Amino acid sequence: MFREECIWCVTVFNTHKVLFHSGQETDRILRKTAGWFFYDYSVISQEYGVVLVHRITEKGRSGSNQNLTSDYFADCLRKQGKATSEIDSLHDALQEYARRVIQSRRKLVAHRDKAALTKGIPHSEWPLEEVDKFLQNLNKFCDAVAIQVGVDPLDFLATNAPGDAMDLVRALAKTDSPSN
Repeated sequence: MFREECIWCVTVFNTHKVLFHSGQETDRILRKTAGWFFYDYSVISQEYGVVLVHRITEKGRSGSNQNLTSDYFADCLRKQGKATSEIDSLHDALQEYARRVIQSRRKLVAHRDKAALTKGIPHSEWPLEEVDKFLQNLNKFCDAVAIQVGVDPLDFLATNAPGDAMDLVRALAKTDSPSN
C-alpha cells in the first residue's frame, strides 16, 4: 500500500513535469488549446503534490493512529533491528524535503492563511532538481525497505504509459498542426 502511494506521488509529479516543464512548444500548445484549464490543472497538481509529500512523510503515529509513512517504516525496521544506515539516510533526506514544503502545506494548501494570502505570498517553488532528487530518494527508500522485508525492489521513476500526459500533448500538437 505504501509503495503504491509512492508510485502515485511519482505519477502526479511526472504528469506535472511533462505538461508544465517540457519547454516552450508544449506551453504554447497547452495555452492555445485550453489555457485556463491547464492553468487550473497546474495549480491543482502543485497543491496535490504538496499534499502527497506530506502524506508520505508525516509522522508514523498520530494519537492512536498508525500512518503508513516513511517514518512508520523506518521506525518499525529500527525496532525490529532491520534498519540500515541507507534506510536512515534516505528517511532523513525525505524528511528534509518535507520540511521544505511544509510552509506551503500549512499556509496555502491545508489552510487558507489570511496573512499569506493578503500579502500575496505565492506557493513556494522548488527547482526541478530538488523534486527529482526527492522522488529518487523515495524510490530508493522503498527499495531499501522492500529488501529488508523480503520483497523485490521496483524502479517506479518512469511512469509513462499509453494514454499518459505525453500522449495528450502529442494529440494536441496534431490538432494544432497546419494540415488540420
